[in-house]
Amino acid sequence: KRLDHLIDLVLGRLNKRDRVKVITLITIDVHSYDVIQMLIDNKISDCEQFDWQCQMRYYWDKEKRDCLTKIMDSTFHNSYEYIGNTGRLVITPL
Repeated sequence: KRLDHLIDLVLGRLNKRDRVKVITLITIDVHSYDVIQMLIDNKISDCEQFDWQCQMRYYWDKEKRDCLTKIMDSTFHNSYEYIGNTGRLVITPL
């Protein structure tokens, strides 16, 4: 339903900046759907499995009150960088 709404928005009248935002949201949503479908198709049921580990994941650390970014065996503190309103052609896997 969310994706349908975003598609309706992008097909309508938007200024260039808003069009880039909506297309980026569509790209992220479709990528997320594809990742979830891959996890289901590959019967990934354990967070230690490679197909799960290679996904970038975000966790909230309640004690530190900070967002952590994890991928494979690496953990990074999210510094809340803003890279601007840029388009994305694709999201590539690890």
